[in-house]
Amino acid sequence: MQIVDSVKTLLNGRFEMKDLGELHYILGIEVTRQANGDLAMSQANYHIDVKFHAIRQWAKEQILKITYISTNEMLADFLTKPVAKEPLRKLTALANIAGFMNGEG
Repeated sequence: MQIVDSVKTLLNGRFEMKDLGELHYILGIEVTRQANGDLAMSQANYHIDVKFHAIRQWAKEQILKITYISTNEMLADFLTKPVAKEPLRKLTALANIAGFMNGEG
């Protein structure tokens, strides 16, 4: 911490500064302190934020139309999570892959 304090003192002599405390986010990157004192950086939330904001902007500009679809009608559900037998039959029929799922395709 002595190096950090020295750098802060040096910069404060040349620039007006305010200490905002421990860093948590910078330029969309999450920064966390590990138990051993090391810093870990992650952009996991950054990608979600960028995609979310882009989709929101496209919807606002009417480039993209967003429609609510009930979980019972989401065709991709059986590809991403366990689905009970009857909903699986319905979803594969809607997706027109029932024959493929039965080994016929």
